[in-house]
Amino acid sequence: MAVIGASNIPGKWGFVIPLNIKLGGYKKPIYLVHPTEKRIQGSKAYPSLLDIEDELDLVVITIPAAGVPNALKECIKKGVPNVLVISSNFSEVGEEGARLEREVGAIALDAGINMIGPNVMGMCSPPTNLYAMYSVAYPGPGDISFLSQSGNVGVQILGWSTRVGVGIARYVNTGNEATMSSETLLEYLEQDNMTRVILMYREGVKNGEQFLNIARRVARTKPIIVLKSGGTAEGARAARSHSGSIAGDRRVFEAAAAQAGIIIVRSSEELVEMAKAFSAFPIPKGNRVAIMTQGGGWGVVTADACAREGLQLPPLSHELTEHINTLLPAFWSHGNPVDMVGTPQRSHHVTILQALAHSEDFDSIISLGTLLTLTASTWGTFMLMFSRIYHLIKSFSFGIFPFLYSVIGGARKSLRSQAKAKTSQAGPSGKTGGFNLQEFRLWDDMVFAAKVLKVMAETGKPIIAVGFNPDATHWIYKKTGLVSYGSPEKAAFTISQLSKYGAYQKRAKERVEETPPPIDVPERVSQLLKGKSGALDEHEGKLLLKEFGVPIVEEQVAVSVDNAHNIAERIGYPVCLKVVSPQILHKTEARGVALNITSPDALKISYEEILRNSKAYMPGAEIRGVLIQKMITEGTEVISGITQDPQFGPVVLFGLGGIFVEVLKDVSMRIAPLLEGDAREMIEEIKGAPLLKGYRGRPAADLDSMVKVLLGLSSLAYTLKDRISEVDINPLIVNEKGATAVDALVVLR
Repeated sequence: MAVIGASNIPGKWGFVIPLNIKLGGYKKPIYLVHPTEKRIQGSKAYPSLLDIEDELDLVVITIPAAGVPNALKECIKKGVPNVLVISSNFSEVGEEGARLEREVGAIALDAGINMIGPNVMGMCSPPTNLYAMYSVAYPGPGDISFLSQSGNVGVQILGWSTRVGVGIARYVNTGNEATMSSETLLEYLEQDNMTRVILMYREGVKNGEQFLNIARRVARTKPIIVLKSGGTAEGARAARSHSGSIAGDRRVFEAAAAQAGIIIVRSSEELVEMAKAFSAFPIPKGNRVAIMTQGGGWGVVTADACAREGLQLPPLSHELTEHINTLLPAFWSHGNPVDMVGTPQRSHHVTILQALAHSEDFDSIISLGTLLTLTASTWGTFMLMFSRIYHLIKSFSFGIFPFLYSVIGGARKSLRSQAKAKTSQAGPSGKTGGFNLQEFRLWDDMVFAAKVLKVMAETGKPIIAVGFNPDATHWIYKKTGLVSYGSPEKAAFTISQLSKYGAYQKRAKERVEETPPPIDVPERVSQLLKGKSGALDEHEGKLLLKEFGVPIVEEQVAVSVDNAHNIAERIGYPVCLKVVSPQILHKTEARGVALNITSPDALKISYEEILRNSKAYMPGAEIRGVLIQKMITEGTEVISGITQDPQFGPVVLFGLGGIFVEVLKDVSMRIAPLLEGDAREMIEEIKGAPLLKGYRGRPAADLDSMVKVLLGLSSLAYTLKDRISEVDINPLIVNEKGATAVDALVVLR
C-alpha cells in the first residue's frame, strides 16, 4: 500500500496513519509519498505514485481536499484498484464541498476504483494486522465487523470494544460515501468468512430501498445491530452538517429494521453489549425463559423485567419439579423463577441449571447469583477479607482461639457427614445443611463459567449469568468467553433481542422473500390519473383504491336533489352526504358533511345546506356535487394510508382511529412493497391490537380483510410510487364481516 501525504510532522494525519500501520504490525510493504521530502519517519519517500515500482493494492490519501482529484488521476495511471480518502471538507461543509465530492466520486466511478470516503478516520482489519486509521485503538482479532458513518463514534466504540475484550474482524469508517456505500460494504461482509456479527452506526440512508433489500437478505444468516442517530430535529441538523446525509424519520427507519430483522440499540454502550451477546450466545428458538435465583426478590425483579420485554415464563413441568424437590429444601418456590433459597450446595446449582437448560419448555435461562464475581478484583477482595478478619479478632480478643476451634470442629463434622451420605443409599445430602467443603472448587467463577459454557454447547440455548459485581462482567468475558451482566434488566433485554432475531430467522425461512413486482397499471387507472396532480376528490380517490383491491363503501355522486333522492333510495337509508371538491380537503371544517340521514326530507335540507356552507367556506372552489354514501355504524374505526419518505420511498401505515392515532400515536409502519407477513405484523404491533380481536362481548374484526387492505395499499404505493404523494383512509371501518374504506384522501405528486 501507499500513503499520499505522508508527513514527518507529529499530529498530522499523514504522520499518524502510516505510524499506526507500522505499529499495528502490518507485514507487507508500505510506501510513503511526499512531493519534496526524501525520507518520512526514517523510510524512503517517493515524490509520486508513479515512482513506485511495485504494484499497489491500496492507496490512502491524506492531503487537502483540493488535491484529491489529481491524486485519484495518479491512482488511475498507476492502476490502483482501491482507495481510502481520509481528506475532509467535502459535502459536510456546504455546496462547494459537495461539488468537489461529486467530481471525486465521478473520477473513481469512471475508472472502476473502489473508493471509501471521503471524510473518514480510516479502517482496520485486525486479523491481518492492518490499522490504517487515526486512532490509538488497536482492537484484537475477532468475528465482529463494524461499519460507521462517523469516525469519532467508530473509534470510541473500537476503544470500548478493546477494553471489554470484544474482537473485531473488519472496521470501516464510511464517511460521506461518495461512491462505496454502507450497503455495498454490507454485501461484502455477508460473504466475509471472518465476520459473524455486523455492527452499524447510521446517521442516514441514501438509498433506503437498496438498504432494506440487502439488509433483509444478510440478516437471514448474520445479525445486523444498528445504532441510529438523527431521530430528533436537533440530531437531524447535526447529521446534515456532519456527513452530508439526510437523517429520516426514526420511526420509518425502525419500521425498515423490523422488516429486515435488524436489531436497533439505543446507545453506544448497548451496541458493544449486543455485539458480545450475538457473538457469544446461541440464538434461541423462542421467547420462553427459565429463571434460577439465589433469592426470591431478585427472581421477582427479573420476572418483571422479562414481562416488560415481552418474554414468557412457562411453569415448571411436574417431572422437573419432582427432580428439583430432591435437591432443595421443601420450602423452595416450586415454580418459575426457581428460588434456590440460598442453598450452599454448589453441585445443586449446576444440576438445576442443567435440568432447566435440557427442558423442552424453555428456550433461554437467566441464572442469578451463581457467579460470585469476587475474584475479578483480587486486591479489593483481599482488603475486604483483611478488614473483616481484623474486626473479628478485635471483637473476640483472646477468645478468638475458642472460636477457631469451634469452627474447625464444625467443618470436620460436616465433612464426615457428607462422606457418610455419599456412601449411603439416602441420596444427595445437604438440603438444609452448611457448605459442602468438598465442592469448594465449584465456587470458583472460572470453574462455574466453564460449566455454563458446556451446558450452552450441549443444549444450544443461551444461559445468561447475573453476578454480584457489575464491574467484573468484562473481566469474566475476557477470561472465559462467558457473557454475563450486572443487572437482571440487562439480561432480560439481551434475551429479548436474541429472541426477536431468532423469530426473524424463522419467518425468513418460512417466507418467499422476493420483492413483489409492480403490477401493470390498469387502463382505468391511467384514465383516472391522466392530466391530474394534487388532491383527487374523495370519490376519485376511492375509485383508485378499489382498483387495487381496497373495499370501498357503496356510494355515488349526486349533481341535484332529485339525483340524490334516487341514489339514496337505491342504496337504502340511512345515508351520509359529503361535498365533492378537490379543493375542500377538510369537509367537516367546511360543514360539508351530514351524517345518518334517514328520510327524503332530511336529505333535501342537508343537500342544500352542504352546498351553501361549502361555497361560503371556499368561494371559487370547484364543487362537483354531493356524495351519497351508505352509513356504516357497526365496527371499529382504524386508519391506514401511504406516505413518502425521502430515504425509503413509499411507506404504508396502520393504526386505530380517533384518540389512538391523534394523541397516543399508536401507529405501525412498513416500507412498500409488503409481504403478507409484514401486513400481519403491522396489525399485531399496535398497542390497540387486542381491541380488534374482540372485547367485552364484541365480535372480533376480520383480520384477513385488514391484511388485504394493507397489501392493496402496498401494491398501489409501489406501482404508482412516482405518482402517489399521500393516501389517507380515515376511517377504515372493520367488523366481523370485513373492512370498508369510508373516507379517503389521495394526493398525487
